[in-house]
Formats: sequence, structure tokens, C-alpha cells
Amino acid sequence: MPQPLKFYEMFNLTGQRIRNEPSDLIGEKYNQELFIAIFWEETFFRNMVQDSGWDAGRAVGFGQVQWALVNKLMGTHYQQPKQAVLADDELSVDVAIKAILETDRMTKGNKLAALKRYAGGKTPPWMATSDALKKIPEIGNYWEISETDAAKNKGAIVAALELTRKDAIISKLF
Repeated sequence: MPQPLKFYEMFNLTGQRIRNEPSDLIGEKYNQELFIAIFWEETFFRNMVQDSGWDAGRAVGFGQVQWALVNKLMGTHYQQPKQAVLADDELSVDVAIKAILETDRMTKGNKLAALKRYAGGKTPPWMATSDALKKIPEIGNYWEISETDAAKNKGAIVAALELTRKDAIISKLF
């Protein structure tokens, strides 16, 4: 199993990829903190293949997008889309961004319905984590966070992430 990215690495990578996305919906309606919550809940910040559940092996990346949809979402022709995502952390984030945009389109702009659809029909707790992260000054106002600032805000970050999912792996993030 791949090692998780550190919180600051995941936050900075997500911020970089969001800034590269031309859609106005990304960064405003679907913000960086929301993607952090999704990536935490889905994979604990690991770029990996889904390893459990009824559809084990069908989803890939930080955001656990169905790998069969990668080429459609990205407008690409990867021979092995699953391997392409696993080999490229930037692509992994980009695929999740495109998947959220697609679910937003499918739900006619209804954010809660889009997130629920992305989450496989359940109502995800991601908004609570997103809101809590945005309240941390070093996070809520910036695209990037230093390793030092992440460590300094460890308590608040952990509390925010645990609104979505609790796990001992959280100690490896700082």
C-alpha cells in the first residue's frame, strides 16, 4: 500500500491543480478544502486503487474515481488509465476535479446532490471538514501551506479531518 502524502504536500498539490483548472466552479463552489476532505475520507491521501468494498479495484486515485471513466473525464486515450493515474499524483487530483465537475453537470448545479452522487449515494461529511479547515488562517486564505505551518496547526487540522474520518494514520501526516 502506498504511503500517504503529508498534509502540506496534499494541500499544496491540490491547490496547484485547482489553480490550473479553468472552470469557475473549481476553487469557489468546490474549493481546495473540500477536495482535501474528499481525499482524506477516500484514501487517507494515498494515490491508490480501491482496496475494499463491493467494487474493489474499480476506483483509483486520491478521490477514488472509477478508472473506466478516466479517459472520458480527461479527454485522453490512455491504454491503461488505472496505471496512468497511479503513476501521476497531479493526474490523480485532476481526475477527481473533473469527476466533481461532471457530477455537478449531471445534477444541474446542485452541490449537495453532486457530492452525494460522487460519494456513491451517501451524504458525505466533507462540508464540515471543509468549513473547519477554512477557519484555520494559514489554510483558509492561501493555496499553499508550509510544512512548519501545517505542524503548528496540527491540532486544528486533525480535528477538521476527523470530522470526516478518524484513523491512526493521521499521525503520519505531519
